Amino acid sequence: MRVFWVFGLISALLLGGAAQTLVLTNGDANGDNVVDDADLLAVLFAMGQSCPSGCPEDLNGDGVVDDADMLLVLFNQGAQGASAFAGTVQSPSGSFGRTIGVRLGDWVGSAQSVKVQLKPVGAEDDPNVPIYEWTFSVGGTPQDVQLVNLPAGAYTVRAFVASGARWLRTEGKIVTEVPWIFAAPTGANKVTVYWDPVPGATGYRVRWGTVSGSYPSASGLLSGSARRYTVSGLVSEREYYFVVEAEWNGVWGPPSEEDSAVPHVGAIRWDSGNVSWIMKDVRRVIGSMAGYDMLDVLGPDGLIYTDSGVRQPTTFFDTNRQVFLFTDFPNLQVPAVDAGREELENTCTGPYRRVRTRGDRGITAVCGTFWVPSTTSPRWPFIQISILPVVDDPNNNFRTADTPYMYFGFAFGNTDVEGGLMYHRAGRAGLGYPRWQAYMKVVHQGRVRNVAITDTSNMRGHILDNVYGGTPTVVELYAFSRDRAAMLRIQPIDPKYGNTIFLREIFATAKLRQNISGARFRRVFSIAQRRESMPGCPLMPGYVRTGSYVSGMGIGYNPIEGSPLDPPGQISTAPFLWFEWIRRDYTDQAGSYPGSNAGIVSWVEIIQDSREAVTIYLGN
Repeated sequence: MRVFWVFGLISALLLGGAAQTLVLTNGDANGDNVVDDADLLAVLFAMGQSCPSGCPEDLNGDGVVDDADMLLVLFNQGAQGASAFAGTVQSPSGSFGRTIGVRLGDWVGSAQSVKVQLKPVGAEDDPNVPIYEWTFSVGGTPQDVQLVNLPAGAYTVRAFVASGARWLRTEGKIVTEVPWIFAAPTGANKVTVYWDPVPGATGYRVRWGTVSGSYPSASGLLSGSARRYTVSGLVSEREYYFVVEAEWNGVWGPPSEEDSAVPHVGAIRWDSGNVSWIMKDVRRVIGSMAGYDMLDVLGPDGLIYTDSGVRQPTTFFDTNRQVFLFTDFPNLQVPAVDAGREELENTCTGPYRRVRTRGDRGITAVCGTFWVPSTTSPRWPFIQISILPVVDDPNNNFRTADTPYMYFGFAFGNTDVEGGLMYHRAGRAGLGYPRWQAYMKVVHQGRVRNVAITDTSNMRGHILDNVYGGTPTVVELYAFSRDRAAMLRIQPIDPKYGNTIFLREIFATAKLRQNISGARFRRVFSIAQRRESMPGCPLMPGYVRTGSYVSGMGIGYNPIEGSPLDPPGQISTAPFLWFEWIRRDYTDQAGSYPGSNAGIVSWVEIIQDSREAVTIYLGN
């Protein structure tokens, strides 16, 4: 009698996110992955045999072949194990993990070596898709095992003994958590939840509640193509907590990371899909001063909204490699210094000078007038910025792609925001002139590729060289916690006449809470270099001496004229209320990597933390 349905029930799938236990079906005495008459005959011929060291006919591991082993074959007669995966084994390199139970069915003997393999659902027979494999010691009682470093996805999981017979290859399904969600207030009584997909998922559901960690309310089953869901009927000004779960044909993954939002009057109407409404709402929230098409808005859906319409993003920031990737310039990779770490340390991304605020001062914005040096100066040292073309040689896998930066940033929870100016030498991205340009990136934990905005192709947003040796540029970075976003404002000033050259604004959604206590803002000057140019790092210094240098970068100070620039470095703890960035009141850390004694990064403090000039030298 075939009782394969018992095997199907015992090796139950993962339901509702609870850990499943894969039970390997016993009875395969000859190891051909099926329980049939051949196994019955094998046990019959060995009946009564003593097996103190183990033999395949001793199916239950009690040291003797007897009627109990015969019953195992009869009970599981006709059971067929899962087939082997096609492909080769490769180590996973994702960010997620699942815990499952594994047990050897009907076994009282010693633990055996069991392999657990995974492949994405639908790719089981594709030899070009790698197999993820782990080996565990498993016995007759459930053993919890961890499958780590998985990319997000729905997987077929198969478990089998590493060698020998007795057990069939057993199959189940698992689904990882949704890699990223974002809860955006979209009205007085509603919140719209957005999420990134889980490859292979056939459906999703959103759960929510008013207490962190508790989600008594839930949506219905949403389609596998759904990427957002609006929860209506909420209480205005009350914080709600949300998670999203993915499923594959009834097999549910665990909840995503929790996110929260507060519905309120005047929230940005992201869910409307109306570009004009969204732009109008954003301009109202930030008090925008930017002209037509000088405000870019990165929405929670990953689209970029402008006065002239909506577009797909063309720039992404790769958090693993710390580089900007451009779909419109596929051969261009612009590195960024990983200066958001806790300590001033070697991040294998280039040298930097950093000043960081304390997190207990309720700071919500920073600003200051950067002195943006031109490539050349009317005074010594005449050449202020030297970036040789060889650093961008596309035929050199170890090219450094040296890129100077001046920017503000802040970190809150699992979110890091950065915005300011990057410098490109003449010839980069096909433009024959050097320029500084605005950029902004928001990095969320769980995302490898984050949408970023840069003005690589926006010539209206380029700060060009001039005969005065530089351009005073007011840079402001704000956290709009209520609307869960950050805003960068760039305003270069004509050094002769004092008028605004242009005003550029970038607004991007960010995972902020209504109370962002603990957020720490930073100011950074750097020359970023590609990690790939330092294969021995971190055992070697986190920079390459390419001969590049930048002199005369400044905040609140014009090093050519030796004169102050206003405003200097400032912080804000309330709207329109600014204070000078003073070390004793606001700074918790100031320094550089490498240290000032290395001769790479040097600075002159005119007024500690609010006015300084910085030089970075990578000469040989």
